[in-house]
Amino acid sequence: MYAYLLSSLPSFTLDDPPPMPVEALLERCRPYLGEEELRVLEDPEGNVDAPGEPGRVARRWLDGERQLRNAVARKRAATWGVAADPYLREHDGFRVDVEDGVTRAYEAAHAMERERLLHELRWHLLDDLAGVVPWGFGAVFAYAQRLRDGEAWAQRDVDEGRRVLQATLERLEQRYETDVAPEAHDA
Repeated sequence: MYAYLLSSLPSFTLDDPPPMPVEALLERCRPYLGEEELRVLEDPEGNVDAPGEPGRVARRWLDGERQLRNAVARKRAATWGVAADPYLREHDGFRVDVEDGVTRAYEAAHAMERERLLHELRWHLLDDLAGVVPWGFGAVFAYAQRLRDGEAWAQRDVDEGRRVLQATLERLEQRYETDVAPEAHDA
């Protein structure tokens, strides 16, 4: 059942636009998957306690994702000079490749390159998840998560990012000008 479903799905990379929205994948999966499996695909974080393989797959994904986010939070906190502890979430296990991957991403010259490296790291985690049983539920789950991540990546637009940055800088300038006492302007 999984093998047939997986073989019918188009392959894609992070550089490709996702071949379908996640909702279309879910509809495509309905004839082949049980209710628990579908619930895990729809909401992995909310279904980590699902019985059997679906719950184990969701938990492994959530643990990897939390470790990645925690590593990012520690990097950001160090940069901003704040404590990371309020932003850290519990997870089981520890992966050195996640910590190393986040460190490499934060050594990138540009923010967009850093984001790409973080997305590639997520896809690496999904490869590992799917590789446990290459034609099992983990592979279907990994495909759904790649679609979600691919959709998020495809929405990134450099020109839009510049517009948002410019608008943010203008708001900060206006706030600074109104918050600074008049005598500070004369100095």
